[in-house]
Amino acid sequence: MKTSRPPGRLDAAMMAPPGRLFHLACTAAVLLSVVSASVPGGFILAFLGAFLGWALLAGVWTLRSVASFWVNWRCHEPLLGLAGSRWRWLVCPALAMMTLVLVASHAPIYPMYWLSRPAMDRVAQQAFQTTTDLSPIRQIGLYPVDSVERIPGGVRFAIRGGGFVNRAGFACFNSGAPAATRRNQYQHRSDNWYRWTEHD
Repeated sequence: MKTSRPPGRLDAAMMAPPGRLFHLACTAAVLLSVVSASVPGGFILAFLGAFLGWALLAGVWTLRSVASFWVNWRCHEPLLGLAGSRWRWLVCPALAMMTLVLVASHAPIYPMYWLSRPAMDRVAQQAFQTTTDLSPIRQIGLYPVDSVERIPGGVRFAIRGGGFVNRAGFACFNSGAPAATRRNQYQHRSDNWYRWTEHD
């Protein structure tokens, strides 16, 4: 019959649930994930940072949970330490699940989009009512801009750093819904504005 023994200092450290520093790292990964999904096509650098961050956190969480289970079993202690600390093991999985739901629902796009709409409308009005050169524009609302161009029936701009391979951004049309082509895909966002993604 296996008898219990008091855990040593190393055992106690291995049994301890994730602490504040680990949870702050999880929060940073959530923020990077939200930023990466806040524009059409995603911010590449933010996506890579979030992916690497979540992979590292998942590895550390798994190793620590396995180590804690093993020490608890060896010391014949209650699983995962004191009952009052068990919730700390659930913070990272809960944040990861919440982030997955947010990104899958495209919710991060909306705050930046609505905060930038007044500036977007001004650029569209300038494009429709004047012949001013739009190429010098490098910021529209909260969006860093790579290019702004007039197109048949409308205007569109590509977001700098957005899109993994091809350009992505928003387009505004003053003559109804645009016709999607194999190269340019449009998804209605609101009013005359469409999410635009370019494909090779």
